[in-house]
Amino acid sequence: MVTRHDSAPINGWSVGTLKEHIIKLMDERDRQYQNQFAAKTELGRMAEEATEKALEIAEKTMERELANMKADICRLGDDVETLDRNYASTEGRHTGIGVMVAYVIGSIGIILALLSLVLRAFGI
Repeated sequence: MVTRHDSAPINGWSVGTLKEHIIKLMDERDRQYQNQFAAKTELGRMAEEATEKALEIAEKTMERELANMKADICRLGDDVETLDRNYASTEGRHTGIGVMVAYVIGSIGIILALLSLVLRAFGI
């Protein structure tokens, strides 16, 4: 086995040039890792901002839908009261089962309206 103990270059490489080359490779690798880390950090920040904006929009939308739903419920309640007054003012012809049927139909209408509002609020 032949070994060289002097510092003469072999194929153009010496200990000094090899050390220089390795340091350059390590520096380049460090720059690449720093760039990757910066890019991932920026992506994380952008994702967080997008999530916050989406939550704000969803919150505003839900508040608006809730206000609309409350207004619709009040309107439906007024409609039921009007129906009740109309049935009561027909000289007592609608008593007993007739009034119960009116309440059932009115209740079904309110339930269907609320269901439709909830489904619309959730985009279903």
